[in-house]
Amino acid sequence: MNTKLFFGIIGLVLILGIAGGIIANKGTNSSKPGQYDALAMHLKTVGAKFYGAFWCPHCQAQKKAFGSSVKLLPYVECSTADGSGQLQICKDEKIASYPTWKFTNPITINENLRAVCDIYKENTPSNDPICEKTASPYSKVWVFEKETIGMDVEPAKNADGSYTIPPFSRITGEIPPETLAKWTGFDLGTPTNATSTAK
Repeated sequence: MNTKLFFGIIGLVLILGIAGGIIANKGTNSSKPGQYDALAMHLKTVGAKFYGAFWCPHCQAQKKAFGSSVKLLPYVECSTADGSGQLQICKDEKIASYPTWKFTNPITINENLRAVCDIYKENTPSNDPICEKTASPYSKVWVFEKETIGMDVEPAKNADGSYTIPPFSRITGEIPPETLAKWTGFDLGTPTNATSTAK
């Protein structure tokens, strides 16, 4: 056999082998479950919706928080393709800012309320340092000990000091996956034993 031909065949086999290994490795990695796959599917099951727009940086940050599990989120795109308008589905839901989450079940916040900031109505006390940092021009903001929540309704204070957000409320802003899990009765645990505790 011609020496050049022999080494040419060997080189081709090596290249094909390396390329095949890379493709196989990519296939294996893509089939791995994401850290928040179970949570994202749970959110969809309990009727939660995440409304956003492709041009919105906070929406991108919200998606990034879910990593590869983002594809399973109950996401609703609100923007027209040219970014200049809003789709009818979001108009019907009265979505005024992005990201906005909507939950079909009530949410309980077991924290003390520190401040209520409603700068969007121009009546936030100017001497409130909490509101200077957290107020939003789009909605009233409720500042609890650990969580800051922008929403279109007033939470009800319970006898035990906790607060309940009524069902079908619109909550604006980025919400960490851990908080979404807590609000919807989902035990994150570990990726292999995450379970829902919602009734």
